[in-house]
Amino acid sequence: MKTQIEKIKLKYMDKYGLSEEQANDKLVFCKHNNKLLVGMAFCDKSVQDQNFYLFEADQVDCLYNTPIAQIKFLDDNKPTMFIRRLEFVNDKYKGKGYATSLIKCFEAYCKNNGLEQLTGELIPLHGEQPNKVEKFYLKNGYKISLDQNNQKHISKSIKNLEVVKLGKVRFVDNTKKAEEIVL
Repeated sequence: MKTQIEKIKLKYMDKYGLSEEQANDKLVFCKHNNKLLVGMAFCDKSVQDQNFYLFEADQVDCLYNTPIAQIKFLDDNKPTMFIRRLEFVNDKYKGKGYATSLIKCFEAYCKNNGLEQLTGELIPLHGEQPNKVEKFYLKNGYKISLDQNNQKHISKSIKNLEVVKLGKVRFVDNTKKAEEIVL
């Protein structure tokens, strides 16, 4: 008998034409307030920005499976991933902790794909207060630094991030906070 996650994984494979290997590379599952979420990378090497979306996992059958939030990133096949921006697609999820679920799923996706470091510019978007965005990254274990032009940057090592690929696992990041993640 297939688990709920296996059934949803098969639906995503069917909807997006993913092989088993592609699904294992692109999908990361997590729980948020007893709701199953799925993070999924959409990578098109013909464009600069790549996207990692967070969806309500059971909404895969909806005609318009609108993402909760997304991370735009640059993937240039280095051991470091550059985060361009994190943004909400659907405002009804703002302020409810979904951004943390998004960043944790993205970190697991990066680690699962052989990356060791996440970096980016600290750029508030869509009217966000700079101090709120900075607090978010600090809360999630990122370091903030200034470059020679006084532009703030974020960074986090995921080299020692624990991601186990069999069934439900404990996902522990460098800040020693535990969260359930399923790959």
